[in-house]
Amino acid sequence: MPVAYYDGAPVDRIRAMDGASSLRGRRLAVHLMMQDKVGLEFFSNPILRDQGLGSRMLAAWPTSTAGGRAYSAVNVLETVGVQRLHERIEALLAHSNKQELQPPAMTLSHEAKQAWVEFYNQVEAETGPKQTLEPVRGL
Repeated sequence: MPVAYYDGAPVDRIRAMDGASSLRGRRLAVHLMMQDKVGLEFFSNPILRDQGLGSRMLAAWPTSTAGGRAYSAVNVLETVGVQRLHERIEALLAHSNKQELQPPAMTLSHEAKQAWVEFYNQVEAETGPKQTLEPVRGL
């Protein structure tokens, strides 16, 4: 018997290693991303449409920002997320083998950072619509 994971009904599962369990009050959520051509094919497929798959999805199709994302001078080291990441890495390293190497931290000179920002902005501009890197911007 097929199971609908979106209607809130209990889901019973049996696994050889875990045994039997029943999941109550759970729903399935999926975040699925796809390129334009795949999305068009997916949502225009009559078989998928007749199955009601598309009507059970909240689809968003934002306008591409490729080619218009110039470098923004933000010190990511000051963001909460990066600080938490550093704290977690430090905690993991504190429990690691003390025989490991501890290489010195490397930093970019002001000139190197400027060169990187110029390169970033040049590549970003070329990924825009009808630009030379548009065909490979997903890479």
